Amino acid sequence: MRLQEFSLGAAQALTLGSVRSAVDWHAGSKSAVSEYRVYMPICLTVFADASFDLRSGIAAFAGWFRAAGSVNKISKVSERRFASSNEAELVALCATVLVALRRQRSFGNGDFVVAKSDCIYAVEHLKSRTGGTTETERRMVARVHDILKGRGLKFYVRHVKGHTTLSEPRFYVNRCATKRHAD
Repeated sequence: MRLQEFSLGAAQALTLGSVRSAVDWHAGSKSAVSEYRVYMPICLTVFADASFDLRSGIAAFAGWFRAAGSVNKISKVSERRFASSNEAELVALCATVLVALRRQRSFGNGDFVVAKSDCIYAVEHLKSRTGGTTETERRMVARVHDILKGRGLKFYVRHVKGHTTLSEPRFYVNRCATKRHAD
């Protein structure tokens, strides 16, 4: 899918997608005119964070991702009880990835998804299709991996420092999850 094309001159064009090179010989010309199409893969980056109340088991989460050319922010207070903050973090990350995949409707060859969380448990359990310790976790993790595999997407999960004071997506989701939980 071509998202945007930038003109680099008569002989070259930059387009988002994969790399192609074509050499055309023009009649009467002593030189070849090369046309390069450089397709940049889509990187769907997802951040998520959860806030968990041990006494009630209720959790709130927030997520941030860029899909279909726009920044998306989501948040929700759970309707069900969670067993632990780890479960809430993993489910929040899975849910955000699933929403982001739904909103980014088309992908091409070489596109990939990067999921980021400040919870080491969520990161480690989302790396494998068989991750998770509860039935809910295993079901969500398997669903994420099945959809990614079905779309032919590469998947990376990264641990990031949480609760920073910088104005960036990680800070947004940390602050939003905590605020939603307090409401």
